[in-house]
Amino acid sequence: MDEIAELLKHAESPSERATLLVLHKIATKLGDIDKDFTEHRREFNEHREEFRSHVAEEQRLLARGLGAWMILSGALAIGASAGAWYVGAHITDVNKTQQIVIDANSNRLTAIEQQLRDLATLRAAPK
Repeated sequence: MDEIAELLKHAESPSERATLLVLHKIATKLGDIDKDFTEHRREFNEHREEFRSHVAEEQRLLARGLGAWMILSGALAIGASAGAWYVGAHITDVNKTQQIVIDANSNRLTAIEQQLRDLATLRAAPK
């Protein structure tokens, strides 16, 4: 760039001067673009590292959440199974108890009916 500025000082014709001015402007802008691109690349690399750490942290959180969900689901399944077993056992026990009571009452009812028939037979018999 300094070479173009030096040539520009010693330019004799207007067309040579115009060409050198354009070249100087292009060289200046290319230098600015190079600085901006280098800065952008540095910022991009910083951002990429931050993003990678953010993604890794989110993956850890998701893995913990998934593990907690699996444990909770297992506990709920065990709880539901235990509850279903308890209800089923309770219904079976109540059914057995009710059947015992029904059988006992049936036997009593049969005995009472027999006694009533015997009593009726005794009363109906001629004296």
